[in-house]
This record gives sequence, structure tokens and C-alpha cells, in this order.
Amino acid sequence: MYAYNSDVRLHYLERPCLPPLENPPLPLIYVPGTSGTAKGGLSIFENLKTRKVIAMSLRGRGQSDTPHAGYSLQDHASDIEAVVNAAELNKFYIFGFSVGAVYSIVFSLKNLDKVKGIIIGDYPAFYPKLPAGWAHEFKNTVIQGQSVLQNIREEALEGIERESKQESLWQSLRNIKCPVLVLRGNRKTSFGTLLSKEDLERYTDSLNNVTIATFEDAGHMIYLEKPLLFLEKVESFIKKIDKGASG
Repeated sequence: MYAYNSDVRLHYLERPCLPPLENPPLPLIYVPGTSGTAKGGLSIFENLKTRKVIAMSLRGRGQSDTPHAGYSLQDHASDIEAVVNAAELNKFYIFGFSVGAVYSIVFSLKNLDKVKGIIIGDYPAFYPKLPAGWAHEFKNTVIQGQSVLQNIREEALEGIERESKQESLWQSLRNIKCPVLVLRGNRKTSFGTLLSKEDLERYTDSLNNVTIATFEDAGHMIYLEKPLLFLEKVESFIKKIDKGASG
């Protein structure tokens, strides 16, 4: 499936609620990190069959187009908007992993009436100005024995570095009223957590309704290192909101 953000074609995948229900629960849209794709995102939720799941490839990743420019924080957030519109989502949950969390926060702040719950995957509410050479260094990253360049084009990495601008979203979090789940690993080395204890305190202080889930002996890649516990935490969080909405 494809959505269009102006002239940029974006690939996304849907997995329906199984079994089909007359009144299905709200769907979940997954926004990956720097090198994630729709295919990889859908596989994360392979065992979450009780609701519709949508996973997307941001610009420059997977089967999405790779424009020559347009890799700012706002450009990425607008990719989410395009997929939400194409998938005809009205009310839903959103899960942003890694830097995808920042894209998801920016999108959610503009769509507070649609987003009924936010899941933040191990990342602060802060978008950095990336240093010169970041793209060259990141392209050499290997995850699960696979080069990130199998999922993201080098031109996209260069665009992300070139167009990055520092932006803090901590103060803006106060505008979010829906429940938020923050997931964090506690290991600091070897793909370690990207959330400090100070970041967790800021989430707690800035959000109206927040739950913190820390995964022992896990680093940044929580869904790979603790897949069963990860799904348990996500499903428990959204089912609680489902129950409150129906009650």
C-alpha cells in the first residue's frame, strides 16, 4: 500500500484485526526509528492479532521514495499524516520507536483529537542537531547482522544530517492529555538505552498521564531483546485505554 505526501510516495502495510469484529478496537500505527521499515515494523507485532496494525516506511527507507531534500523533523512528521490519511484512520494509538518517537510526538501535538494513546520507545522528547559525519558513521551500523543500508538509503542519511535542527519538545508535552507509555531499557552499553533517568523524570513531570516501563537487562532495541514482555506491556497499556473508553 502507498500514501502520498505531496510527490513523495510512502510505503505502508496493514494487518487486519483477527478474527474480524463488528466493533473492533482502535488500531495501532507504528512509526520506526532511523532505519526501520514497514515490513520490519509489522513483524514486531506479529502476535498482536486482536487489533489492526499499520506500519510505515518513512521517506528514504524501505519501499518509500527517496527525495533529494525534505528530511527535517517536520517533513518526517508529515509522512505520518499522509499515511494516517491514506489508511483512513480516525482515532488510533501511535507508537514511535527511537527517533520515531519524536516524529510521533510532533504529529500527535497537531492531532490531539485523533490520538488516543502514545507509546514512546526509548527516546527523549528532543531532536538533535546532528554532527558532521553522522551519516557516514551511521551507515556502518549493523543490526542483527544486517547493514542499515539494506533499509535506508545513504542519500536519506545525508539529508537527515544536513537538515537536522535542535528542537526540544519537553514543554509541548503538557498539551498532551491522552495516556502515554514510555518504554526504556536499563542497559547503557552495546546498543544501550537512549533515555537517561533525567529524561524519565522530565517525562513524568511534563505529561498529565504517563506510565514508565523499564526493561531489565535490555538496551535500546527492547522489542528484539525482550519481545514477549514488550508486547505484554504494549497490549496491557492499550487494552486499559480501550476498557476506559468502552466503560
